[in-house]
Amino acid sequence: MPNVLTTDKDVLLQAIKDHSEAEEHSSRADDVTDSKTQRSAQRLAERIPAYLENCSHNVTIMQEALDRADFEAVAILGHNLRGSGGAFGFQAITDFGAGLELASEDNDLEKARTLLRALSSYLKGIEIPA
Repeated sequence: MPNVLTTDKDVLLQAIKDHSEAEEHSSRADDVTDSKTQRSAQRLAERIPAYLENCSHNVTIMQEALDRADFEAVAILGHNLRGSGGAFGFQAITDFGAGLELASEDNDLEKARTLLRALSSYLKGIEIPA
């Protein structure tokens, strides 16, 4: 019988060792994941100024498109804003984009112009940390 106790003890010790190694490996994997997440966030943050400049440029393009009653162009650019705003952390841009897309689909010139003015003001009010 002493062998059974030794075997049980050995099994228990091995289980503890295995569990400890798994936790250590998991901790290292978490550190790697955190590091990758931080690098991704940093790269995204570095792209924000160019993204906002592009948004401002798109406002100008949409204003010109509305002057020609080109609602399709406004709908496409609004759709793009709707998709990209949240990715860059600007929910308001997403909301403006959705509104512009809907206004364009309804051929609502006044609403589209109102939204573009509001989006333009919003973009001008954003301060990017240095």
